[in-house]
Amino acid sequence: MPLTGIAIRRIKPSQQSQKISDGQGLHLFVAVSGSKLWRMSYRYMGKQKLLSFGAYPAVSLADARRARDAAKQVLAAGEDPGLKIKLAKIAKRAGGDETFGKIAEEYKDKLIREGRAAPTVEKETWLLGGGYPVFGPTSDPRDHGSRNSRDLTAGRSAWTV
Repeated sequence: MPLTGIAIRRIKPSQQSQKISDGQGLHLFVAVSGSKLWRMSYRYMGKQKLLSFGAYPAVSLADARRARDAAKQVLAAGEDPGLKIKLAKIAKRAGGDETFGKIAEEYKDKLIREGRAAPTVEKETWLLGGGYPVFGPTSDPRDHGSRNSRDLTAGRSAWTV
């Protein structure tokens, strides 16, 4: 039987956590502490997975059902909704200013501000320079997911100085 708003408000925590089903994989997880979390169980490529939508009442019953329906559409298209959400978060976080080159420059500036010795700054600059051929000055962190460690270290000896 689907949940209702009144039924959700009446749920009290017990000695053990509870899963109260709403249907089609959506359930309300009630922790011992009393927090109520919307979750959806699904299977992708034969593996059981769990997707979280947020805490009740910040995420209403209607919002949780809409999120479940959207996840079901992604599953029907043959994609993993959990992975799609993770990639969207990474894309948002890596939205522009967090490239290897910018982070390397900020780190060098920090070393100089802290008053590190010139040989230390030179050594760190040299070490960071080894990353430019691999990651590039403006690389997107998502571009390197398909590379393996052999690709990243190709042509470099472990003992080169």
